[in-house]
Amino acid sequence: MHALINASVRWAVPFGAFLALGECQIVRRSVFEAMGGYDGSIVLGEDRDFLQRLARHGRIAYLRETPVYHSARRYKKLGYRRVLFAYFREGLALISGRPSPFTEWTPVR
Repeated sequence: MHALINASVRWAVPFGAFLALGECQIVRRSVFEAMGGYDGSIVLGEDRDFLQRLARHGRIAYLRETPVYHSARRYKKLGYRRVLFAYFREGLALISGRPSPFTEWTPVR
């Protein structure tokens, strides 16, 4: 499942859809500050919004040779289908230019 998600993130790049799960993003501090950082008003997809804005400042690269491990806590608690459906809905909002359909995204610890 995680390999499929990672592949989807990479496949979306040529279409201008910079997807991210937020685990590891490396950005020059000067650019981060010039952009105003993350938009705290966005509940789910603030990292995606950040990458969309970041793309206007330069090239975005996904480093395959640098593994970043994603916690499975949310998947274990809510189930893969429910979490992936939420990401899918967020992705549709991205593609259509609509705001995120989420008003709450509870942390899973």
